[in-house]
Formats: sequence, structure tokens, C-alpha cells
Amino acid sequence: MADVPIVSEPAQSVAKRVVADPKFLLGKYGTVAIFVFIIITFSILRPKFLTVSDFADILVSTSITFFISLGVMSSLVVNGFDVSIGSVASLASMVAAGLMVLHKAPLWIAIVVPLAVGAAVGLVNALFIVRFKMPDLLVTLGMMFAVDGIQQTYSNGENIYPQMALSSGKTAPGTFWPGFNYIASGKLFGVPFPIILTVIIGAVMFYLFEKTRWGRQFYATGDNPEASRIAGIPVHRYRAFAYVLSGALAAVGGIVLASLLGSGENEAGAPYLLNAVTATYMGFSVWGLNRANVVGTFVGALFLSVLLTGLTMLNVPYTAQNIFQGGLLILAIAFTAFSNRKRQA
Repeated sequence: MADVPIVSEPAQSVAKRVVADPKFLLGKYGTVAIFVFIIITFSILRPKFLTVSDFADILVSTSITFFISLGVMSSLVVNGFDVSIGSVASLASMVAAGLMVLHKAPLWIAIVVPLAVGAAVGLVNALFIVRFKMPDLLVTLGMMFAVDGIQQTYSNGENIYPQMALSSGKTAPGTFWPGFNYIASGKLFGVPFPIILTVIIGAVMFYLFEKTRWGRQFYATGDNPEASRIAGIPVHRYRAFAYVLSGALAAVGGIVLASLLGSGENEAGAPYLLNAVTATYMGFSVWGLNRANVVGTFVGALFLSVLLTGLTMLNVPYTAQNIFQGGLLILAIAFTAFSNRKRQA
């Protein structure tokens, strides 16, 4: 049977739907509308808000949230949930810093080993969740505390930085390689390297999930695992790989974070858990897609970075910013639930 062409809804039809049902506009474009409203509001309150240099800084900070959010997205695609990603990012940053500062490891080892560690944590998560059929939330929650303990033990509860004093009374023999510092502070053709890295990884993830059979089978696994299994899709393999990918992407965020800070800081990745979950769920409601997706996740991460930057410029205390992040998360889930109800109706 020939493929049926997909015809987009005419603008006139969309306009009629909006007039007949204003809630349609809220469900499909509510997140984008709020994003634009926040940008306009901050621009009025702070006329210098979002200058070219400020926007570049926002995109750099967005990159870390985006990479870790992609980890959450990967688990949500298969109807799972990984809350260990913040601790994995912290561990990756500590391992990268420790390899260079404490062991004078080459640059490629300081990058490959943290990525392998993140993937290994994801594999352990997958073992308990897929093989032993344990609840994903409880497994990854336990892993979050276990990984946090591992990185605390590895660093003796201290930050790792060049020229740090060791317990032996000596000074750490190594330092951060210039190439590692380049990851967060370098520029290529005048463009900050984290932005280029965001575009590359985002484009690869978008192509894999949206344009390939592999990605469609990922979504099918999350939507209806039993039907997917009957159709011949290796459901367990896809679910396991989703958690491995989640750990590896969280490690990418941890590496960029270590490069940005110039050190490995204890629990530096922990605050990114809330950021990543908020950004990912906001991605559900972007254009009413109602599923985890790469473009929506990036929009959510950018939205969050713009919001936090604006709040900082307005001198809102750091301790109060979680109130706004938590509110955004609730709002994003509400948009998604509302849109789902409309679709089911």
C-alpha cells in the first residue's frame, strides 16, 4: 500500500480552531508564548538584557543543561526515568579533574574515561531495571546516592584543582590541559566551542531519534512495549541502551562543567537534576508534541537559562530561584497533561 502523504494543517484551519477553542492555543503554543513573554519582560526591566555577549554566555550555560537533559530525555523516550544524571555529571567532572591533576593523564584519557564511567553507571541502572524488573525511579534514586558517595570517596570530600595540597603534604603534580580548558572557554571561528558542541550533539541526537528507524523503534518501545515486542523490536535492548546513553550524555555535561569551572567540585552536577528534568518536561509541551524530543528539550534548556539569567540580573536571591524552577516544572507538566486530555477526547 502506498504511503499516504502527510498534509500540514492549513493556517486558516488553525485560526478557526483557535477562535472556536482558545485552549488549543494554550496547549500547543503556551510554552513558547511564555518564553517570549519572559524575554520581553526582562528586556523592559533591564534594557541591556540579552546583548550579543550575554546571549552567548546564556548559550554556553545552556549547553551543560542541554547535555544532561538529553540524558533524561533518552530515559523518558522508553517510558523510564533517570534521576541519577546529576550525580553522574558530578562524578564525571571529578574523574576528569582527578585524572589530569592527580595522575597527569593525557587529554584523551581525561575525556574517554569519564564518558565510559557515565555509560557504565547507565549500564548498571539498566541491569537492575531491565533484567531484574525493578522500578526505574527507585533504582536511579539509589544510584544517585551511591554515585554521590563514590565521587565523595574518590576526592576525599574535597574539590580537585591544580596545585591543590595533598594529604601527604605535597602539591598535586598535574594541571588542566589547555585542550581541556578549550572545551568550555575556546572559540572556533569566533563561536564559543560549547555552542558548536551543542549544535553537533543536538543535530546527531535529532537525526537519530526523528529521522531513523532506530529512533522510531525507541519511541515505539516507550509507547507500547508489548506491541513492539510482538512486532519484533528488541524492547529490552532498547531500554537498556537508553540508560547507557543517559549516563554517557550526563558525563558529557560533567566534562563541560569541569572545563568551565577549571576544577572538579563536589556535587557540582547535583543542581542540574532539577534543571534537566524541568527542561525535558518543558520540551513535551513545546508545540504540543506531548513526547520527549530533542528540539523541545533544547528550547526548555534555553528557556531555563534565560529565566535564571534574568532573575540574577534582577538580584533575585539564588535560594529563591528554585521556586521559579519548580513552578516551571509544574506548569510544563500541566500543559502536557492538558494537551493529552484534549488528544484523548
